[in-house]
Amino acid sequence: MNSEDYQKAERLLDIISEVVELLPDDGNELPLKILENGQVEFHDQLHQELSKPENIDLKDWAINNAHKLFE
Repeated sequence: MNSEDYQKAERLLDIISEVVELLPDDGNELPLKILENGQVEFHDQLHQELSKPENIDLKDWAINNAHKLFE
């Protein structure tokens, strides 16, 4: 990964951390799932955060790279 990837990874992990705090399941699960085919499925709240204008650049990156963070 290059420095831009590290910055986006850090932003994504910060957002995930914030979303986990809002979920009712005591933070035991991540607000995303890595499917067997490598695709990423976002929890509704995480999808909502990534769809905000300030995070829209991060959404595409997360779709393509989130599985690398949780391998």
